[in-house]
Amino acid sequence: MAWSFRSDLVAGIYQMLADFNAANPTMLNAVYRSRPKNFANRPIAYIGSRNEALQHSVGIHRRTTTPTVVIVYAGRDYADEMADIRDDVVDAFLQYTSDRPHATTTALERDLVEPRATEDVELEMDGTYYPATVVTFAAVIQVGADTGA
Repeated sequence: MAWSFRSDLVAGIYQMLADFNAANPTMLNAVYRSRPKNFANRPIAYIGSRNEALQHSVGIHRRTTTPTVVIVYAGRDYADEMADIRDDVVDAFLQYTSDRPHATTTALERDLVEPRATEDVELEMDGTYYPATVVTFAAVIQVGADTGA
């Protein structure tokens, strides 16, 4: 049964983040399973929202999840330098995740998690705004008829 889909998905994405951080030790200072209490240790990455669309039909239950990874950057004196660093980190992370589409496979071993979109944003925390990029993934699981689950 797919009862642990979301928690398995988060564990897999977190492991992928940790592996990316280990392979690229100068890009991020820390990775987190959820939004940290503060952004003091920038640049960081954390697992953000994981919205879901559900589709039900006779004997089939399909879940399409769009988990996010949020990358929060360290401040720089020059906007151009910040933009270059932001682009380099996002490009490296997207390439890393695209090369490993099954890196976050859950216990059911049928889902494919891949990056689908990015959005540059500013996050507010305690009256301060931080530049960040939200990377949205797609993960689909189907349980029921013809799936063996």
